Amino acid sequence: MSSESDTDAEPLYAKSDPPTSLDTHLQAVADATVTALDSSATARAALPAETTSDRLRDLGRLAGLLHDTGKAHPDWQAKCQHAIETGENVTLPNHSARSALVAFALTASSDGIPVLHTALTEVERAALLLAVLHHHTPISESNHRANEHLIDGADCDALFEQVSETETVGDWSLQIDALTALSGFREFVKQVRKRPGSDEQFHEIASITTILRSALIQADHHASSQAGDGPPAPLPTSLTAESIEFYDELRPFQQTVADYLDGDTPDQFFGLAGCGAGKTQTALQWGAEQCRAGNADRLVIAMPTRTTSNNLFQTVTNDHADPDDVALYHSTSGRVYTEKFSDERELETINEYPRRCKWFQQPITICTVDHLLATLVNNDKHSDIARGNLRRAAVVFDEVHAYDRQLLQAIAGAVEYFDAIELPWYVMTATCPPELEAALDPTETVHDPREDHSPYHVKQHDHELTAEVVADSLASGDARTAMVVKNTVRSAQTLARQLAKVTPSDVSVTYYSSEFPSYDRRAKEREVREQFAPGDVPTDERRILVCTQVCELSLDISVDTLYTDLAPADAVIQRAGRLHRRGNRPDAEDCDCEDCAERMRPVEYVCNTYFDPTASAWYPYATGRNTPEWNLLLATRDALDAATAYSFEASRHWIAEAYSAYNLQVREQTFRGAIANDSMFGPPRWDGNRISFRTGTHRRLPVVASPYDLHDNDEKPVPFSYLWETFDSHDCCGHCGLETDRYTPCHEALQEAIEEYSIEIPAYWLLDDDIRCHSSEVFPDAPRVSLPEVSLHYSYQWGIQNPTNDATTDTSAREF
Repeated sequence: MSSESDTDAEPLYAKSDPPTSLDTHLQAVADATVTALDSSATARAALPAETTSDRLRDLGRLAGLLHDTGKAHPDWQAKCQHAIETGENVTLPNHSARSALVAFALTASSDGIPVLHTALTEVERAALLLAVLHHHTPISESNHRANEHLIDGADCDALFEQVSETETVGDWSLQIDALTALSGFREFVKQVRKRPGSDEQFHEIASITTILRSALIQADHHASSQAGDGPPAPLPTSLTAESIEFYDELRPFQQTVADYLDGDTPDQFFGLAGCGAGKTQTALQWGAEQCRAGNADRLVIAMPTRTTSNNLFQTVTNDHADPDDVALYHSTSGRVYTEKFSDERELETINEYPRRCKWFQQPITICTVDHLLATLVNNDKHSDIARGNLRRAAVVFDEVHAYDRQLLQAIAGAVEYFDAIELPWYVMTATCPPELEAALDPTETVHDPREDHSPYHVKQHDHELTAEVVADSLASGDARTAMVVKNTVRSAQTLARQLAKVTPSDVSVTYYSSEFPSYDRRAKEREVREQFAPGDVPTDERRILVCTQVCELSLDISVDTLYTDLAPADAVIQRAGRLHRRGNRPDAEDCDCEDCAERMRPVEYVCNTYFDPTASAWYPYATGRNTPEWNLLLATRDALDAATAYSFEASRHWIAEAYSAYNLQVREQTFRGAIANDSMFGPPRWDGNRISFRTGTHRRLPVVASPYDLHDNDEKPVPFSYLWETFDSHDCCGHCGLETDRYTPCHEALQEAIEEYSIEIPAYWLLDDDIRCHSSEVFPDAPRVSLPEVSLHYSYQWGIQNPTNDATTDTSAREF
């Protein structure tokens, strides 16, 4: 190649709007890729390939310098020049494969490449070429084609001649035979693709490709950002131990973890502590130490639901970290950002682009466990980009007691994969069946040290939990607040409506379940937290919360008495975690907590469990009597029947006894195999073949109700069409441009409204002739939206009601 440039030749461009020279862009992306990889954690993240962070930065610079060299071809330059001169929108030729061809030719020998200090290994070269080849397309079985979009041999000379005129590689002085390079490149890509998944080098190539390609794509987005469009597209930023604030006074469990971390930084950590022990801060303590040790440069905390994710996000941003350093991601997280920050600062400074959260770019990301697991496989078109940042993280799984068997199996598979690549993980829970702990097999386990923490008694009752049972019990006792937990939505709703009828006027009944839209769910949770906050002991009324399993997760509330349907032992203990939240003794006269100090009369704090052994099924936990799940319930009943007062060690004994004859079946290799398969060339699962992590999702469908009686509309029911047309002052009406294929602001407003107001209901309801479903009439101008509107009444007080059921009928037998 000649290093001399023709001063009369047209400049080579990389962008038409604004016009950007190819050399400028290549250098900018190279610098940004190095910045994206500027972390000591990248070497660990590249395992099982053994490399250094400095070497990865060198590879990143080389990838950045070569990623768009295919744009040097005369046909690409001619169309780009036309776009610059005319301002027209021009479809430019594909350039990624051409760029990979150039990279293949220029790296045939490492001699003469100033970026490299030592020769490329076979693994490094393969990763470099795959990163360049796929910097605009996902890596998957269907996309990986050696010949796709490649020019024929006769045109290669023109490409290489133009590339040789760039400042970027013009002085590399490498001789290239175009035809030989083309045939060699095709064969090279083919051979990489043929490597079996059991091959050690396959996993080494996959790991470096993941890290390198992810950084390259994010750097390309960053360098290509236009100043007039707002802040530049973000690069990954690292977490430092100094950026997290901790409470001055540590709780016993938090102090135990702090003392442990002073001497060690375990990669496989298991935290077992009761409700209210302060596990959230221990996750931050552990994550800070992982970053300090260079094992990670970000912290990802996976939660069971959107609600628990939202609650944790509020806690972390309020008490522990700058909001600029914390990302929240789930399907409706954008609304949480808007509510929290829109009045304080420009939203774009918190979360410039959704991918900042989706791709784990922030120092701390809080997400649903489904998103984390989906990132490990090709469930999303950009999962492979997010994986590059995730591999650099320390991962926390919180509230694992909330997961069903299928989800636990997926988590166990993910943890096994994390162990293979030495990715640090921390599992936290207040309750854990022994089989799950054995399956995770952590190197270190830390327990709640509180030996004197015994906040409530346990009493088991062998009959049904009804409104009359609750009303009679409250009337004869001194409890001021109570929580009633039914196992199914319909039975909880029925009991709440009955309880409102049979209790005196000084008793308020609040109902809450999963069948509330996001818009009301946040208001409902605020109401629940305010009415049942620890330390708030009402004197002029009694308050009852009737709910479902939603109470088990991250609701910081406290009640005097719990009435609950029997569930597996770990679920019962989680529900009871909202009982006498700040207390240490089950009788107020013996307890010195703030709640008990305000009592006018002594109170006995009790967890009452109810189980009708004559029932034919016990939904959603057992579909029949002759099942392992029924036997688990019987074993739980026996364990609790012999129990007296709660203590953490006693609860571990109850759980072990209940699960002693039950096979939880956590160990399962299906998901672990999918992770390995998708690490480089897996199927495009986002294209209609996504992996599902939860059982029973097909039994519930999102709908919009007609009409809505929301918490702030003065009990004036309105149709959904009105809600979305007025959503966020959305003043469009009529067609709103929805009938076009072009994405418009109206599409965005409609989608956000759907996320806010849709409600998941049992799928079998739609098969009932008495429920009218007019799915074709809801969005006549948006044929791509297939969300049905159903003739079900919705109210903020009672949620959504199936009109085929009267208020006294319990249809829980069909809810599982």
